Amino acid sequence: MTRTRNPDSEKITSHGKYKILITGKFSLILSVFLAASAGAYAQSAANSDLLLRWMQERPRFFSGVLRGVDTNELQILYTQIDRDRQNRPSFRTFSFRVDAGKYFYPASFVKLPVAALTLEKIRRLSIPGLAQARMENQGQIDCKVERMNFRTRSAPSLQQYLKRMLLVSDNEAYNALYDFLGADFINDRLAELGYNGARIFQRAGECSPDQNLVTNPIAFYDERKRVILEQPMLHSRQNYMNPLGHIVRGRAHIENDVQIDGGQDFSYRNRLSLEDIHSILMSIIFPEATPGRRFNLPAEDFAYLRRLIGMSPRESPDPAYRLPDNFANFLLFSRQVRRIPPNIRSFNVVARAFGYIGDSAYIVDYNKKIEFFVSAVLYVNEDGVMGDDVYDYDRIGMPFLAELGRLVYEKESQRRRTVRPDLRNFVIR
Repeated sequence: MTRTRNPDSEKITSHGKYKILITGKFSLILSVFLAASAGAYAQSAANSDLLLRWMQERPRFFSGVLRGVDTNELQILYTQIDRDRQNRPSFRTFSFRVDAGKYFYPASFVKLPVAALTLEKIRRLSIPGLAQARMENQGQIDCKVERMNFRTRSAPSLQQYLKRMLLVSDNEAYNALYDFLGADFINDRLAELGYNGARIFQRAGECSPDQNLVTNPIAFYDERKRVILEQPMLHSRQNYMNPLGHIVRGRAHIENDVQIDGGQDFSYRNRLSLEDIHSILMSIIFPEATPGRRFNLPAEDFAYLRRLIGMSPRESPDPAYRLPDNFANFLLFSRQVRRIPPNIRSFNVVARAFGYIGDSAYIVDYNKKIEFFVSAVLYVNEDGVMGDDVYDYDRIGMPFLAELGRLVYEKESQRRRTVRPDLRNFVIR
């Protein structure tokens, strides 16, 4: 099988440290040498027709969603990965209806940058044993999130909260780490890394905007019950707001168990674009490829993050869960596939709230030697009521994402590679 260029291709031009493949329908930014790259992912890549053509080949699975793209607000990013003989990756990113100015509620997508920034702050504080120290919330702010069932032999700690948040998207764990970081630290660092449109200033659950601008005081205790760190209540320097302005979604919303006409106000809720989460995931999978947007972490911390986002719940001895492999994996595997084949891994983070559902994943097949990134989000709330927990996740959202993942996986299985990737760094034991 020979590799052919898209028939719309016209030319390759140079631009600084990149080569840009210019086509009749889209532009792709391909990093040439990773050491010289200012960022391997093209934030401004235009929408292409590649993903649309692929989905149109399978109308049984995709025609319904494609007919309603204006309503379901579907956005997709797909990145091909090619390796050179030194196993260094280069990337081509294709997009479908991606629009950073179109708001969607990021839900648990925000947990990935929060995890990376938690490790950054632990490193900055440089207190021996801090990650494992017992963590005690000494404040009064409680957002009333549902507690997940798990078994553990260890006390609550930053390390345990990181595991819970990334393994099963635990909201209680996210709120504890939000208290540790505070909104200013999160948003200042994201801005420094170039994510200027990102805003994370909201806990999960039922906290008011004013409550989200302060954190609970926290104390950390070592094994001998000695205090090794007391962090006071942190007050945000500014009143954060969605940078896209006044955002309202839906035709009605639930407030105090009563349905009220008029949509849900998202002006004081988190904002993270699909391009942002796609880029953040790429920077954690390939930190050497994204020097301009690389979190300030050593190699072992990146490996730790990759392990947590790649593990299934059953692979965690502590905390221990009785959950299927696909509990927090929407792409590629349907709800009927409870155990993922051992040759396939999805290093991912998911989102599901207010009718928005998404997954951002780096997917590998160790046997076939394939690897790729896919991020997608869509809105599945046919009745238009926000907060009633009557959404079309099971009927539309998860089946679509599973088929999308399978589609891209099959296309990647057919794609010819000059050099097969060495994936040993991504094997989880």
